[in-house]
Amino acid sequence: MRKPVILLLSIALAASACTPRHQAQPGPDITVSVIAGPLSDPFFGALKSGAERAAADLRVRVDYLAPAASGELGAELVRLTRSAVANKVSAIALGDYYPDQQDPEIRKAVDAGVTVVLVNSGEPSWQKVGAAAYVGQDEQRVGELAGQRMAEAGGRRALCVNHVPGSPIMAQRCAGLRAALSHVTEITLASAEATDPTATQQAISGALTADPLVDGVFTLGSGFAERAMRAVDSVKRTDTVRVATTDLSTGVLESVRDGKLLFAVDQQPYLQGYYGVQVAVQQIAHGLRPTSPVRTGPLVVDRVNAASVLAHNRDGGIRGAR
Repeated sequence: MRKPVILLLSIALAASACTPRHQAQPGPDITVSVIAGPLSDPFFGALKSGAERAAADLRVRVDYLAPAASGELGAELVRLTRSAVANKVSAIALGDYYPDQQDPEIRKAVDAGVTVVLVNSGEPSWQKVGAAAYVGQDEQRVGELAGQRMAEAGGRRALCVNHVPGSPIMAQRCAGLRAALSHVTEITLASAEATDPTATQQAISGALTADPLVDGVFTLGSGFAERAMRAVDSVKRTDTVRVATTDLSTGVLESVRDGKLLFAVDQQPYLQGYYGVQVAVQQIAHGLRPTSPVRTGPLVVDRVNAASVLAHNRDGGIRGAR
């Protein structure tokens, strides 16, 4: 009658011998600073929610840091990175929005022993600066996908509305759109125009008036989609000009559902925050990291699935819409 006991004891001892006694585990001694955009934008609210969910699941600490809206963004991001390093955080997950300014500081953080993961922006430079990974979408592919969907709807000539001149992300999106459609005109908005809804609408209306053959408008942020729709309405071309956008808002989702917007391209910021923290923690705890970019988009939201996305968004705004 003692043999089963002996057998079970032998198995237990063998299993314990194969398990490291001091395996590193995530815990409260790991702190991750997440540095991205202001929480006044629901997109970044979703990214923060994802980071906090990962922190709870992995039992680590996350601090969300964002540049002051009134400050010079590149300089503010550099300042926040320096501050995180000075505070001896374990890891930084950040958007590399202004590489010329941010990359030297990111390299210093890596050299100081901080694990860095680029999220939302930074695919071209993540390996060069020594980051453990890039979590986000292929920005060129965003424009290509948008152009393909516009072409399928009969579009041939489009406007690409760039509200952040000098941003590599916006340039890549417009370049992708240009690769997929026969003719694309880029509208570059100055800062004063981008922050003034009326000025944005007038700029788009002017471009539509200047080229009566334009049959599509692609905006590069959810807040600009409504302005583009008003511009199309103001020149009385709602029957011939289709509007599409990147990123989500409740208004965008409702307009897609109702057929007023052709589609929206989602990059799932909640996952960017979650995976950004997760990758950083796994690198610290186990030396594990992805060997290629972690893709969270592009994902097209159209009339078929917009209602479903709206329903999910009511659960805490995790789709980045408000």
